[in-house]
Amino acid sequence: MINKKIIIISTIIAIIVIGLIVYIFLSRSANRKQDEATFKEISSEFVEKWGSFSYKNTDQYLPNIKPYITSEFYNEMEEHDIVARAKENLEMMKYEVKVTPEKITILKMEKDETTVLIKVKREESFEGGQKEENREVIIEFIEENGENKINNAEFKD
Repeated sequence: MINKKIIIISTIIAIIVIGLIVYIFLSRSANRKQDEATFKEISSEFVEKWGSFSYKNTDQYLPNIKPYITSEFYNEMEEHDIVARAKENLEMMKYEVKVTPEKITILKMEKDETTVLIKVKREESFEGGQKEENREVIIEFIEENGENKINNAEFKD
């Protein structure tokens, strides 16, 4: 009789432990998928604003991307603000660029660093012509003040 009780209690404990392990595994998997979706959404929004600009609103370029990037990356971009420095030339040429994200892939996703690859269509228009090309952008996220922020973005050659 005692052996039956021990077997029943052991079986119940084993079922509870297995259930707990499955629950932890499934919740981690769901959280990772949610994190991936968030990184892809932020990357898509950012790459459109970062890669696109118009001679009509050059002064809005940096403020539009500021919420997505680290303060270090912002300071770096502000220091080398090619859009603002080239404002007169851009206006004279009526130069505009539109970047549209097409495919987003998470290359690396770790606790404190995530790298994303985005395939984009880049369309340039200027007085006297247009140009369209497919490019790839690498975006690197790090944590800053408890938020995931972009610390670097660049077109691959």
